[in-house]
Amino acid sequence: MDRYSRPSFLPERVTAKHYKHWLDQKAAAHLWRDRKRGNKSATKTNYKVAIHQAVVESGGRDAYTGELLDWTIISKYDNASAKANGRLYKKKFGLLPTVDHVGDGLGTADFRICSWRTNDAKNDLDINEFLAVCRAALEHMATLETRVDRELLLEFFLTFAKFECALKNTGCFIRHPEDPQRPPPAEPDWDRFAASRRDDFNLKKSEELAEACRYLSESPPNRQVIVNGNPAWETPVHDQGLSEIEFLLRMVRSVRNNLFHGGKHNIAIHESRERTEKLLRSCLAVLKECLSLAPAQERAYREAIL
Repeated sequence: MDRYSRPSFLPERVTAKHYKHWLDQKAAAHLWRDRKRGNKSATKTNYKVAIHQAVVESGGRDAYTGELLDWTIISKYDNASAKANGRLYKKKFGLLPTVDHVGDGLGTADFRICSWRTNDAKNDLDINEFLAVCRAALEHMATLETRVDRELLLEFFLTFAKFECALKNTGCFIRHPEDPQRPPPAEPDWDRFAASRRDDFNLKKSEELAEACRYLSESPPNRQVIVNGNPAWETPVHDQGLSEIEFLLRMVRSVRNNLFHGGKHNIAIHESRERTEKLLRSCLAVLKECLSLAPAQERAYREAIL
């Protein structure tokens, strides 16, 4: 029986002769490297057996990513062409099967088969170190992927700020007891404004508005609260005593507070970019509809300078 028989999963164009030539080359290259590192007990036969076993166990796939490797390009990588053409040439060989040491090369021959790009990324790391790097990269990219469109974010904050300014400039602010020695803060009275538009607001006025209202009502933003002395999150519930517009404007303020005060930057609760942007667009649709229903606030909104 052939000790290094051609694995059945290899493409037909990769003949037994072709495969054995590649196997011999890889065993010789790794043997030379490991002996140079100080492994005096290594033999070419042991290396060929270990590499062949790793190929068989791979099923033709990358041991770390599960990707199907391109066995038709084995023994075709040319260092001179790679040097002359750089990354464009190397990119063509991303799925080239390569042999990766499981250990440091100083012990018993132990290998895994993986793509050239995986091997290049893993380098001399052991599997646990490599996985730690992969996890760190994924976690970091997850935080970047949740960053919303800056233009949309800016539009939302400007619209919200000008809306609050318009409310205060038209007398729609919270009536605190006045103290000449300590004047009360000027705070917009969103609830009073919402109550005044209760009979005018028609969420079915347009498809865009209907979808925005539906999303804010059915998938409202979480609200940060304090439970047992610690910040926590709760999902708002639409109280029966609140009209549609009153609830919607409270959700608009929750979105603003979550973003402005940094609550949503907690990675454990951070929402996806798609959801955050949908919340922002829904809020903008509601705010713009409110302005169209309130001429005094709309004029003050247009006159507001930020």
